[in-house]
Amino acid sequence: MNKMKLCLIRYFTAIIWIFIISCGDDPIDLGPMEPVADFDFMADGENPFNIIFFDESINGEAYYWDFGDGNTSTEKSLTHTYEATGDYIVSLRIAKGSDEDTMTQTVSIESPGGIPTGPSVVNGGDMDDPDAWTVTASQGGPIDYDFAGGVLKLSGEAEPNQTHQVHIWQAIEVEAGQEYLFMADVKGSNFYFAYLEINLGPVAPEEGEQYDPEYPADKYDLDHLKGIDAGNSKVVGINQFVGCGDEPFEGNMIRVACDGPALETNGRITFPESGTYYLLIKAGTWNGSLGDGVTIDNIFLAPIVGEK
Repeated sequence: MNKMKLCLIRYFTAIIWIFIISCGDDPIDLGPMEPVADFDFMADGENPFNIIFFDESINGEAYYWDFGDGNTSTEKSLTHTYEATGDYIVSLRIAKGSDEDTMTQTVSIESPGGIPTGPSVVNGGDMDDPDAWTVTASQGGPIDYDFAGGVLKLSGEAEPNQTHQVHIWQAIEVEAGQEYLFMADVKGSNFYFAYLEINLGPVAPEEGEQYDPEYPADKYDLDHLKGIDAGNSKVVGINQFVGCGDEPFEGNMIRVACDGPALETNGRITFPESGTYYLLIKAGTWNGSLGDGVTIDNIFLAPIVGEK
């Protein structure tokens, strides 16, 4: 009998025995199954610092998470919030009786501009939620605005010898002495006697009023104010009156703007007192237009942490 025939006989014999055993009344006892750890994760679309962890383990009865930032949990699947950007070694150890298994993966939360930060204090900075922002008419006629496709688009043309302006803003909470990083994505071109500004002021905007509040020296320690103009609360601006906006621009506003004290600090901002301030988008034109329109997205203001 040649070797090939012998292999075939053994193969079919094994198949027959498996069939006979499987047809019996009693189930086959395969013995205890050992636990096998496995998990997956994804970032929350609303907040990249919220990481959703999914347990995909086999035969586990107890679960022990270590998130790599000093926090742990015994839940099976859960969402964990990190306090800063960076790389975290996350481990899941599962157990069944005396048997255990562990899996580790690296969770990376990207650092904007290469600078480690905590979560942004801006609500709805990705422009997906119009309800996060208040729109206030300012001087003169209106500027058209639209929250669509995950961006805020501003456009408009002023009537002769008139100012058209709009304020889009929200309240934020910050701490004194803490350094913050400001960033925003902008795109536009062909400004004509027009501007786009970001302000961080100590008072709320009022309907029909220009927004340029001061930080009075008798109330605020201006030595601790950085990246904000104490005279008008301006942070950064793309202003055709100053020398930018007529040519196409696209990118981080701190990189493409030509006006505002945050340009000198590379977007780093400090506040003189803890409390509520007002982040305001100001767009307008006098006897001109916003050209092809301007989009703004991903407004980010977050505490800088862990920087050496």
